[in-house]
Amino acid sequence: MHKGDHSAPSGKTSSVLLRDVDRSVLDVFRARAERNGRSLQAELQVSLRREARRNFDEALLVSGLWQQALAGRKKLAGGTRSAKDFIAEDRRR
Repeated sequence: MHKGDHSAPSGKTSSVLLRDVDRSVLDVFRARAERNGRSLQAELQVSLRREARRNFDEALLVSGLWQQALAGRKKLAGGTRSAKDFIAEDRRR
C-alpha cells in the first residue's frame, strides 16, 4: 500500500484497458500520482475506488431523503402500500 492509499482491494480484481484518454487528463493523474507517492496505476485505482464509494454514499443520502419525505405518510395495516394505493391517494388530492 502506498502513502495515502487507505482503501485496500476487496479481493477479486479485473483488468481494464482504457483507450484514447485525453493527454491533459492523463497529465493531471500523473501529477497527482507523483504528489501522492504512487504509480499512475495505483493513483487510478484509488480514484476509481473513491468514485465508486462516493456514488454509493450519494445513493444512501438520496435514500435517506426519500425516507424523510415519506415518513409522515399513512401506512396500511400490513405496513406496505401498493402503487394502487398511491394512485388513489393522488387522485383524491
